[in-house]
Amino acid sequence: MRESDQPRAEGDRYAIRRVPNSIRSQDVSQIVREGLSQSPKELRPILFYDARGSELFEQICRLPSYYVTRTEELILKTHGQAILDSPRRPQLLYELGSGSSLKTEHLVRIAWERDASVRYLATDISESALVGAAERLTERMPGLRMDLLVASYEAAVDIVHQKTQQPRFGMFVGGNIGNFPRGDARAFLASISAQAHAEDRLMIGLDLVKDTEVLVRAYDDPEGVTAEFNINALRHINRVLGANFDLDAFRHVALWNEDLERIEMHLESRRRQAVHIRDLDMQLSFEDGERIHTENSHKYRLEGLEDFARSAGWTLEERWTDPDVLFCVLRLAPSTELVP
Repeated sequence: MRESDQPRAEGDRYAIRRVPNSIRSQDVSQIVREGLSQSPKELRPILFYDARGSELFEQICRLPSYYVTRTEELILKTHGQAILDSPRRPQLLYELGSGSSLKTEHLVRIAWERDASVRYLATDISESALVGAAERLTERMPGLRMDLLVASYEAAVDIVHQKTQQPRFGMFVGGNIGNFPRGDARAFLASISAQAHAEDRLMIGLDLVKDTEVLVRAYDDPEGVTAEFNINALRHINRVLGANFDLDAFRHVALWNEDLERIEMHLESRRRQAVHIRDLDMQLSFEDGERIHTENSHKYRLEGLEDFARSAGWTLEERWTDPDVLFCVLRLAPSTELVP
């Protein structure tokens, strides 16, 4: 994968690289045209994450009802030393969808204190979130070797595996793997395994099936922050593509799909209405109560995790949960056998 820009140094503290398929207006155009031409209509979660969306997500992570962040942080802080134990100390720590790097800062510090030459590569589609993380981490850990990569998950994986032949430790936290349909999640993890060396390791966070009320409340908080986050996809389209979505004419819906074991987020039209997307020359009509499907968050069960890892080309080395078994962190090693 070729990079669109040479690294841009920020003094001697970190550098930023960007790749062609980081989110840009032409990508938004394709996502919006394809998604809103379907029946039922849908939008990809990537549209949440402009600068405003990244800020809103950080707010969500601090909400009392959103157990995911604090529970995973507890696991990482409690078991960080063990999580990073591998046959050889990694020379490259990389994180997919790192955002503010708040949860993984503890692991970065452990790796850095063990070996000051370790490099941390943070990847995300939000450049502002990456820069904020880099400013904080390089101030708190002077001398930390840090690179920023503005890229999608898929592009980041390709570049990560071009960077070094030394042992790598990947981090994919926040339950973000749950945003993939299960088959796509296996395929994505398999794409990482296919490029991994025997001494590489991958840590992933998985949210677990639990009480429906707890799940729904986490995605439909009383404060309305998640609703604003969901609506931000439409605000993003208005700004980038000259659309005229009336943000007050849609409401946030979060529900538990029992059959597919996933939380679904939708935007529901409050009335019959028409929307014009200027840059796509696209006219849309919505019925009262019609929904746009914006996100899925698949939940997993402990008893199926070993088979899930094996089917994606990995061996489950170890797993850690919180005392209430709300969330699980896995450490995976590349497997030589891919199970269909």
